[in-house]
Amino acid sequence: MKTFILWFTFLYELMAAILSFTLIDMNSQVFFPLLLTGVLSAVLFWVLAIIEVGRASKIRTLEKILWIVLLIFIINITGLVYLILRKRRII
Repeated sequence: MKTFILWFTFLYELMAAILSFTLIDMNSQVFFPLLLTGVLSAVLFWVLAIIEVGRASKIRTLEKILWIVLLIFIINITGLVYLILRKRRII
């Protein structure tokens, strides 16, 4: 279930960001709600991923700090790498 939530929030955040910035030029009524839900989805992904990294037993403290810093500053690229590697390497 947690895997589904992580994937869903990550993909929804990406989709909402792309769609909202394409709708900004059209003065669409959908822009703000879509952007808001995208931001909330990104925050939920950040929180869940950081908690999961913090509780991970397969990685050392330095790696945990690196994952958390990368998740905070480069969420899209690191988030995708994290989702792909998490089962084999992290948790």
